[in-house]
Amino acid sequence: MARWRPPTYDEGTPELERTAEELGIPLEALRRAMRKGQLVDLKGYTWCTLDNADEAFSLAEAERIAAGHGRDAWPIAQSIMAGDMMVAPIILDREPDQRAYLIAGNTRLMVCRGLDAKPKVWMIHVEGT
Repeated sequence: MARWRPPTYDEGTPELERTAEELGIPLEALRRAMRKGQLVDLKGYTWCTLDNADEAFSLAEAERIAAGHGRDAWPIAQSIMAGDMMVAPIILDREPDQRAYLIAGNTRLMVCRGLDAKPKVWMIHVEGT
């Protein structure tokens, strides 16, 4: 299955900007958190309770949902199955009473679940979120 690498700052910029606006978090705080992030295994509990993520339990369902967002899931599935290097999805780990928030990587996560693959994610944290 796929290997995972941290996203570069440029790869995460549009999603960080969207997240800053949606959640009312200063963009600079997200940028700092991005630099301090960690590549970790995505735990089942976090995956099941993730905010801002679509749930797909089969590859066909992931493909259907991705198509509804104007994305093609099949090339991602091929890369994961081939063991290619993939950019890790970005997740904002929030305070204990709040669910984690998916910043980037919705299609990658849906495809992983559909393939029963265990992804790594770039986990970031901003104090007070």
